[in-house]
Amino acid sequence: MNQFKLKIRFSTAAAAIGLTPKAFRNWLQRYDLHLLSDYKTRGWTDFQLGDVSILAITRELVRWGVGVEAANEIAFIVVKTKAGPLLEYRNTPAQAIFAALEGAELCVHSPDDPEGPFTLLNPDREGFAPSDFDSALWLSPRKIVAKAFQRIDALEKSMEEA
Repeated sequence: MNQFKLKIRFSTAAAAIGLTPKAFRNWLQRYDLHLLSDYKTRGWTDFQLGDVSILAITRELVRWGVGVEAANEIAFIVVKTKAGPLLEYRNTPAQAIFAALEGAELCVHSPDDPEGPFTLLNPDREGFAPSDFDSALWLSPRKIVAKAFQRIDALEKSMEEA
């Protein structure tokens, strides 16, 4: 995997998370998303790898039925908790983000449980297992982010060849 460009353009970010540019623009206009880049400014928005990480996890949660804003809040907490200070730098390498997400597992607990819905970032370390819930969504943030970064890598290679 290449070291990516420091600036990730709008269309590349949309493709990396598996959204059309129109759907991605809709997210940015309709929802108050937590990102590292200031996407609410006028003009060009350049995203960074931390943004793509957050957006990729958000997209996966939305795919499983979580609302966009709730999914984004969960994703922001996951990435910020695991990658913390790395995200303060625009040139953080993808490998550093992967290393920070290594071993993380995300469990979004079923809302029909008497205890109510909640999110576990490291369920096994907190004493939870899949058998503890009637239903829950279990995700690997590292795998989700890796897939998004692979898409960026493929896009950058195709642009170089063109």
